[in-house]
Amino acid sequence: MKISKSIIAMAAAAAMALPATDATAGNLDFTYNVDGVPAMMWGTSAKTQTYDVAIRIDDPALVGAKVLGFNVLVPGMGTSGFSGWMTKELKVEKKVNKPDICSKDATVGGDEFEMLEVTFDQPYTITADGVYVGYTFTVDEVKAEFTEYPVALVPGDDPNGFFIHSSRSYYRWMTNMVEKVGGVSTMVVKLEGDFYADAASAAIESVNYAPVKEKRMLTLGLVNHGTNPLSSIEYSYKAGTVTGTGTATLAQPIPAVFGMRGTTEIEISPIAELGEYDLSVTIDKVNGQVNNDKGKTAQGTLEVWPFLPVNRPLVEEFTGLWCGFCPRGYVALETLNAKYPQEFVAVAYHNDDPMATVAAGSYPVGISGFPYAAINRMYGFDPGETEDYWTAVRAMTIPQAKIDVDIDWADDAHTKLAATAKLNFATDQAAADYKIAYMLVADDLKSPDWAQSNYYTNTASYGTLTGRFAELFNGTTGTVYGLEYNDVIINGEQLLGVANSVPATITAGKEITHTYEFEIPETFQATALKAPTPIPVIKDRLRVVAALIDVAQQGVVINSASSKHVDGTEHNGIGSVTVDGTDSEVIATEYYDLTGRRVANPATGLFIKAERHANGALTTSKVAVK
Repeated sequence: MKISKSIIAMAAAAAMALPATDATAGNLDFTYNVDGVPAMMWGTSAKTQTYDVAIRIDDPALVGAKVLGFNVLVPGMGTSGFSGWMTKELKVEKKVNKPDICSKDATVGGDEFEMLEVTFDQPYTITADGVYVGYTFTVDEVKAEFTEYPVALVPGDDPNGFFIHSSRSYYRWMTNMVEKVGGVSTMVVKLEGDFYADAASAAIESVNYAPVKEKRMLTLGLVNHGTNPLSSIEYSYKAGTVTGTGTATLAQPIPAVFGMRGTTEIEISPIAELGEYDLSVTIDKVNGQVNNDKGKTAQGTLEVWPFLPVNRPLVEEFTGLWCGFCPRGYVALETLNAKYPQEFVAVAYHNDDPMATVAAGSYPVGISGFPYAAINRMYGFDPGETEDYWTAVRAMTIPQAKIDVDIDWADDAHTKLAATAKLNFATDQAAADYKIAYMLVADDLKSPDWAQSNYYTNTASYGTLTGRFAELFNGTTGTVYGLEYNDVIINGEQLLGVANSVPATITAGKEITHTYEFEIPETFQATALKAPTPIPVIKDRLRVVAALIDVAQQGVVINSASSKHVDGTEHNGIGSVTVDGTDSEVIATEYYDLTGRRVANPATGLFIKAERHANGALTTSKVAVK
């Protein structure tokens, strides 16, 4: 079990040392769980063995503070031999951990998970050499996951956040575990020392962006170094010759834990000229009090562009009707299409089923199994994490170009569909190496013969799905019929991009257009099967996804867009679908609540009514049920 590393990183504050002047004595918590997220459990295997787990505290700001104790989540069943300890050096003698400062036995309750709390008999004063704080316990009986994976971690990348030794798996202290598993301990250490009541350091991205002659909201990272929760700040900034001040009140205060992080939005005044400017942001006051933290100022750059392209990361999902875990991807894509109708772009590759048109060997990314998802052909993950990854990648940066795509029939016989991509770059480029990839996608695919395997019949075994249409799978049958499939790629001949579709010399603000034509047969075939079968495609519901590919960066996606359907309707979001000329017979009617969940028998309230017509058109309207 591996914990994924965070894919967003703020520029670290230059220094965090707190001067002793004006500081007052008090207690403060320290943890490497700086985002305050729930624990995920990690372990070596289903073995009975003794675990030794440690973190290291060596921040210069904490020299002179005293370690009083700590708490950490542990399994309370099938375990014994709990103790907490401190040491200057991690040592093992005859396969047993040997702390050189102190050790204290401890007990926990008997539930699956308990909080191990240790208060040391003699506090230890942190020196410039730092100190390791750790705990030990033995797994006596492998009862279930809570003893197979007994170590509480969260995603993190601080190398001091997790060290481990165990009696049967790690015979020496492992000092590279954070890099190995991408996680840090959830341990919270109790400190006593001279700390400011209200103090914080600042963090901004190393490179920030703003449109010329327009104000810009930037994300300011906050790191609490005070003994009080951080509720509000007063700040000042300088970008080139432009200066300003402002205030911000946090919707959720940052807890009084040393290093606990949060963010707020700050406004930068318009800058009149294109270019790159030095940017500094200073937190002048915290909770109305002067901020004396030495890391109160963050430095970066501000690039002023003629416009800021909308960032639409490309999600590619890999699925199959035979795959019992694949409903995770179905629910994720349906949920995000409804939640972000103008920004979310996704395509689904089916494997070894009646919608499979791209062979596994031709996928644009390597996959480890099914289900699987990738974003911008850079990050691979479980489809159940799609919203987290998509939201994170959207926030990472501003793409260099915006892209849109329109489609229309290229001939009167409707045998060729022309897709025209429009690019507009925000910066000049003299030796560009880009391509445009085109993917023909079908929505509303449905057949009474299609049976989706479903492992979410027994929620005690596999948990539950959340999101739009999750109720189709949770606690239902092991095979689900009657599903409607969207985002399905049915022609992937230009997955890697069309040669010479983007010129090598690019002028900022000058539109680039390129057209690619798809052959549209009368009957689409599932060519990846041994016996190809027709795919029941409604031609009017076809659309094209276009992606800007950076060839020089190993084919990663810079930005993407989806066209409307051939019939002119939007492809995403049930509230955004409108169709003209729907005087044909209504053949199916469904209702959804305002979160996008289908409702079998709508009671009192406001609902979305979706009607499917005999000609394939879909109309939606809001209705009040009394």
